[in-house]
Amino acid sequence: KQSLHYKEKKNKRKISPLLWCIFFILFTLRVSWGFNTFQKRQAWNNYLNRLKSQKGLIILSAQKKEGIYQVHGLRDPLAKNPGELLKKEAKKLGIRENWKNYYSLNPEFILERAKKFLTPPSTITLTLSNDIISAEGEASQRWIETFHQKALTLPGINGFNIEKVQNTDQKMMDKRIEDLTEIQIYFKNNSTEFAEGQENNLVQILDSIKNIQTLQSRLKTWVQIVIFGHTDSSGTENLNQRLSRSRAERIFNHLTINGINPGFITISGVGTQLPLKEELKTDDRKYNRAVSFKTFYIPSTDGG
Repeated sequence: KQSLHYKEKKNKRKISPLLWCIFFILFTLRVSWGFNTFQKRQAWNNYLNRLKSQKGLIILSAQKKEGIYQVHGLRDPLAKNPGELLKKEAKKLGIRENWKNYYSLNPEFILERAKKFLTPPSTITLTLSNDIISAEGEASQRWIETFHQKALTLPGINGFNIEKVQNTDQKMMDKRIEDLTEIQIYFKNNSTEFAEGQENNLVQILDSIKNIQTLQSRLKTWVQIVIFGHTDSSGTENLNQRLSRSRAERIFNHLTINGINPGFITISGVGTQLPLKEELKTDDRKYNRAVSFKTFYIPSTDGG
């Protein structure tokens, strides 16, 4: 009897292998679920930390709602695309992102935006300091006007400095004026006929004045060109006065026939009053049988 009772008690204590298998499976599933949840939480935290470290991104809300990770925030157009930057993490977690545009006041973004918006030429360098954007280098009148008009419309810019920009159109204008004032057209003695070898000079004055008139419209700076007629010291003053004016008129007509606007050109016959060369010998006289050119900036009539 004792032996039989012992066997029955032993059988009662023995657990079914099936129950062990079920217990093991449940335990494994529990551990796996816990580990997977931990991994996702870590990945989610890492994802958020990386987003926060990016310039031009502001997270407004980040949560798991109805089993779905969701992020809402603001993104500067110049910021890196979160979807591309963290593509692997976002796909793994099934994150839903919703970003709205805004303009970051980060200095790097302000300067980069200015470069894109103002499109400076390669000869211009833009810098930013204390919300003031400065330009340095060489640029055309058109770009300088664009800079003046648009710089203060950019977010984060409260002033501009363009003092170190050299106007290439003004530089060209100065060169054309210098070239023109260095040219003299020479005439035959007691005549309005051109002396030999004046063809190149005639082409040069035509080219210079065309450029000056084009540039003055661009610069909105008006230039008066005066054609001075000269004579040598031979002959009477009355005759020389008429001859010098006729020489100036000859050049004036040559210019207008070739398309020059006469509106800002005047002529003056000065006879012997403004000699181009001192006549120390007879041969020096040929240098005064000429026309010369002077230019004067016309003051702006704008208010201010």
